[in-house]
Amino acid sequence: NPAFRSRILSSNGSPLRFTWFMLDGSMVATNTNPVVQNRWISNLEMIQRYHGGNIRLVRDELSFHYHNWIWSNPDGNGVFHWNQSTNIDEYRQDFLETLGHIAIEGGLLPTSFRSGWHYMENRWEALLDSIIPYRFENTSPNRGSDTTEPLDNIYDWSRASLDWVPYHPAASDYQTRGNLNGWETRCVYMKSATLDKMNAAFAGAFRGEDQLVTIWSHLPEADFPQQIIAVDSIIHLAHEYYPEVRFEYLTATEAMKKWRRVQDDAAPTITWALQREADSTMVVMSSSELLWQGAPLVFGKNAAGTVATLLPRQTDERRW
Repeated sequence: NPAFRSRILSSNGSPLRFTWFMLDGSMVATNTNPVVQNRWISNLEMIQRYHGGNIRLVRDELSFHYHNWIWSNPDGNGVFHWNQSTNIDEYRQDFLETLGHIAIEGGLLPTSFRSGWHYMENRWEALLDSIIPYRFENTSPNRGSDTTEPLDNIYDWSRASLDWVPYHPAASDYQTRGNLNGWETRCVYMKSATLDKMNAAFAGAFRGEDQLVTIWSHLPEADFPQQIIAVDSIIHLAHEYYPEVRFEYLTATEAMKKWRRVQDDAAPTITWALQREADSTMVVMSSSELLWQGAPLVFGKNAAGTVATLLPRQTDERRW
């Protein structure tokens, strides 16, 4: 709604921007919605169909959200639920297949990501780090646990910094700074975005270090628009305390690029060719520049509709 967005302005007068993290895969992939072409990415497909034009018009971002549900019976009582898994071996394949469907049918390769329930552990972080650079699940200093099925909201960010500054996680501890390639960024639920938290971000910027604050909520919440207005009021009040600090509403990827001072907006050029032999076909790929992931992400889909992640074999610095 342009009239609504015109009320929510950055300090430079630019309007509100969103990243829509669409939940797909796991439990969602079992749906039987008769109007979707691909059940794996039904949410992405529906928002692209009904709202894609407006999303492009207002320059919002569409991206990926994944809940690591599995159909299981952890307590062995014979009653199954869609439970949150804390074992990546139980949901890795589903996640990768979902990502493949997003790329093949959805035409989307996400650069930003939010993990369901803020869940993170070291192997999950490492997998994400090999694919998606910007992650937004750090809800420090919070933690959650659940021992009653259906299990959900299991997460731990109790040791993570309270700074509003993105960081490279450590491979051995996702809550601390380290040497992974991607970034984790602290987030806060809209109804928990207090003036004290926003003042802390503005104070950090006032001291000279750029801040990045992720403020999230769920679209189906009945008071979603009112939540936005309330958060905007808090941010403008913090701005009154620190008028020298400029702030801007941006999408997740835009915000990270701005925080990193990235000037390059041109995507790498990927070229490919088929080399046919008597009993096989090889795809040879090359890139115009080094890739963040180190190699192109390649997904294959068979006649039955199953999607698999294919691992290119590197033959040169920018050739596979």
